[in-house]
Amino acid sequence: MMSKITKVHVDKIIIRTSTLSDANEVAEIHVKSWQQSYRSIIDEHYLENISFNDRLELRSKILQSNDSNQIHLVAVYDGKIIGFCDAGPAFDNNANYRGEIYAIYLLEEFKKMGIGQQLLQVVHEFLAQKKLLPYVARVLKANHSACAFYQKNGGIVFGEKIEEIGGKSCTEVAYIFGNSINIHTSQLSDIDTMVSLSKAKRLSYEKAQPQFWRYAGEEGDNTQRQWFKQLLEDKNHVMFTAESDTQEILGFIIGRLMPAPEVYNPGGLTLMIDDFCVTSENLWQSVGASLIEETKAAAKSRGATQILVVCGAADHSKRKFLSDQNLSIASEWFVGGIV
Repeated sequence: MMSKITKVHVDKIIIRTSTLSDANEVAEIHVKSWQQSYRSIIDEHYLENISFNDRLELRSKILQSNDSNQIHLVAVYDGKIIGFCDAGPAFDNNANYRGEIYAIYLLEEFKKMGIGQQLLQVVHEFLAQKKLLPYVARVLKANHSACAFYQKNGGIVFGEKIEEIGGKSCTEVAYIFGNSINIHTSQLSDIDTMVSLSKAKRLSYEKAQPQFWRYAGEEGDNTQRQWFKQLLEDKNHVMFTAESDTQEILGFIIGRLMPAPEVYNPGGLTLMIDDFCVTSENLWQSVGASLIEETKAAAKSRGATQILVVCGAADHSKRKFLSDQNLSIASEWFVGGIV
């Protein structure tokens, strides 16, 4: 394996097709990357006893298969393999996707440098050429850095299942790629789902601040439903809905165009966004980003110069997303009962 790296020149990374002569190095990386990535997630004894010989035998079989519908890549730095990726047709028969990333691993010291993204890009182009879109990638939910990597690169959470690894039950998340996010102006048929998403958000907020966010029951839901319907015709509001290719609603956003109070002069109208929901917190970086960009573009064309987004104090995933959008906190509300 490589000696300790002090500085990596990313421009010297080479992505190439793997050959049978790579089997030994790839098997070593497979073992080491598991031990690095899954420390504290999978049983330590299990990780320490992963068999190199088993991984070498598996890798040799993979590279000898010569399946033209599969791709096997390695990332090379300074003449040494530092990561690998395998992909091809999906292992299971699912109408929602055709391809699958079987494995993608990098040594710890080479992560967060864009190398994984390079591997993913080559794989995406290959799967598209082979007409294997959409495709899925699976990762343990507790592997937060890997989940963030897939979300950043457009993966949408497709489902979860429990896997037994080393005698421990682990939740595995499937991310789907190549299944485009479709944004359209909200319409009447979207309203019921929008109200349901908004209700789910408020109920989660109620746990953090039970007085301010106290649920008003079905009467409140009906009032919001009528309000949303009215906003569809309001020229001072912009409303967008995100759907998957299978027409599943993934989220929505409502923005109001309004002047700032007279004591402030931001240079134009303010786009205020209050109702902004996605079906899963893992979708903020993909669906959330698409929705907010569409809304900003519509607002800018109508004279808006700044954006204001309301967010619950305990909604950590949404707050992180908004921060990643280069938005900063301008004001906060402090609430409490009067006794």
